[in-house]
Amino acid sequence: MVRAGAYTLSSVPDPIPAVLCFDVEPDEVDVAPEALPWLGFEQLLERVGSWRDGLAVATGHDVRFTWCLRMDPQIAESHGSATWVIDRYDREIDALRSVGDRIGLHPRALRQVAGTWVADHRDPAWVDHCIWASFDTYKSAFGEPCRVQRFGDRFMTGRAIRLAAELGARYDLTIEPGARTERSTGPGRPETEFAADMRSAPRHPYRPSPDDPLRPGDGSLWMIPLTSMDPAALLPSWRRAIARIRNPGGPWYRPSPLAAPWPAATFWPMVERELATLSSQYLAFAIRSDAPLIPHHIQPIEEKLAALMTSPLAERLVFGTPEAVAPNFGS
Repeated sequence: MVRAGAYTLSSVPDPIPAVLCFDVEPDEVDVAPEALPWLGFEQLLERVGSWRDGLAVATGHDVRFTWCLRMDPQIAESHGSATWVIDRYDREIDALRSVGDRIGLHPRALRQVAGTWVADHRDPAWVDHCIWASFDTYKSAFGEPCRVQRFGDRFMTGRAIRLAAELGARYDLTIEPGARTERSTGPGRPETEFAADMRSAPRHPYRPSPDDPLRPGDGSLWMIPLTSMDPAALLPSWRRAIARIRNPGGPWYRPSPLAAPWPAATFWPMVERELATLSSQYLAFAIRSDAPLIPHHIQPIEEKLAALMTSPLAERLVFGTPEAVAPNFGS
């Protein structure tokens, strides 16, 4: 909404599309052999109604969220069925769909190694199987192809994104510009590339190159990177100096999740400053479903959302699904 008299007709800024995505999965990576309830998801559902209502009032628009579900081989093996989440929470998911929320996928390539679940990204055939199984399960459950996905473990390869597109994906929310690569190793585990190096990934929606999903090209789906910004203003001088030494000549921006322990009072003004520097203005954030179980995650999330509801920035935002973001950036 725009307060009367606040702007002339020619100075009213364009609305800024925003996406808030939830990764819906078990509370633990090493899931128990029995299908335990996903308490984080249950508690998230209890909170999201007030978030939706508050943001609707603050923005003056209906609010729609995106929910990316785990329906991959780990869920099938540990819970007895890849459709466990929609079998267990069918009424809740139907209610989300009824208000216009988008249901997508959150595939992960976890397999058991020496009794422990490991993200095995070194085996492309296994990754292919996990992606294919997830999309096939989704289509069987909902009667239509999955259009929105967000890979788990910040995994990304050209092969994986091509397969997702072939299976029906049109929007991807995996990219976290500024994120460094990580590796996961341990006794009895194969060394596995755990997360892609996304330090130089684009900070605007784009169609990916078939061979390099971190570079714009002519792919058939849209990559919608999560919001990132330079946190220098929130860091003491010694940490800023170390950051510059560790990344000489590289990008200074970093992923900016709502769970980050940054003061809510300064977070949104920083976001506004970042938006002013971008030709493609939009916001995209992801929240893990276990966040309500982790006090130092859920507290900053709630503080930031509460601060946004009283921020002038909210009047320019429209929270929608990924389909509402991509058309703003071309065909």
